[in-house]
Parts: sequence; structure tokens; C-alpha cells
Amino acid sequence: MKITYSILYKNGHEDIVVQPINDDNFKMIQRINGTIQTSLQNNLDGRVTIGDESTDVTTIRLSEVARVHYQFSEK
Repeated sequence: MKITYSILYKNGHEDIVVQPINDDNFKMIQRINGTIQTSLQNNLDGRVTIGDESTDVTTIRLSEVARVHYQFSEK
């Protein structure tokens, strides 16, 4: 299973970030999604880091984000 994030920044740039989901990181993914939702709903600043923490890491400054769409998929 994986989650694909489509992140639209206020400057118009869009990033696509794909994160595999497994039993070890499922709760972390839930926390990231909750942080994104809370930040955008309440206009709060914050940062989230998506990746495997060793080879592929994306850090997002939420104050610069206009919209985040995410989709779960099996493959």
C-alpha cells in the first residue's frame, strides 16, 4: 500500500510525494495527515517530513502550502 501526496504551494508550484505504507510507519502517516489537516484548517505554521529517513526525505513547510491532496492506493 502507498499514499500519494499532491502538494500545491502558494507560489503555484506542485510537488508529488509517494510514501509506501507498512505496519511500521502507518501510525506515523496518520500523524502526518492529522498535522497537515490541523495546520491548514487553523492557518498554523509547522513542518512535516515524509520519507524513509535515510535515502529519500521531503520536508514541507506548511505555512507555504495552499492545498494538500492525498490518496491511498494498493499499488
